[in-house]
Amino acid sequence: MNWTEIIIGGIIGGGLGGVIVGGIINHYSSKKLDKFHLISESQFKAFSELWKSLTELKNKANDLWDNANDVTLLSFINSLKETSDTLEANALILNEVDYNDLKNILAKFGEYRIGKTRLIDMDKGKIKAERKEFLLSNGAHAIYDERLSQLSQNEDIKNEYEKLLGELRIKFQDKMGIK
Repeated sequence: MNWTEIIIGGIIGGGLGGVIVGGIINHYSSKKLDKFHLISESQFKAFSELWKSLTELKNKANDLWDNANDVTLLSFINSLKETSDTLEANALILNEVDYNDLKNILAKFGEYRIGKTRLIDMDKGKIKAERKEFLLSNGAHAIYDERLSQLSQNEDIKNEYEKLLGELRIKFQDKMGIK
């Protein structure tokens, strides 16, 4: 074999090898891209499901805010359970920070449930709402009303979960490339 045949053989062999190596690289790049799309699509679906569930929960909380009774409370409790189930069903695809943020929001809704339950029980007379009057050192009268205090706490919790939901919406939109 002469040098010309060796060079031509090397070029041909290298070309075939290049095609094979290029094919292998393309195959693995394609698999990696498919995996990326699968995860992105799954995350998009998870964010969408969670946001829909949180929106329904917020609507039930608003109904409970407007009309605190056993019916609206039960509807809210069921929605809270469904949202919690949705979070757990999508936990695998969420990163730890997002998962913890969502758990924190659900905890706020849980506090709201407790506050509204106490308020309904006060209204039904199941819990006696204390009302005390104090004489301050300057001679003025101050009144402590447990029912009004509970209303105020519920409003603070409502404002907090609405703030957290607003922050979450922006975060989800950013992660999905929406803006």
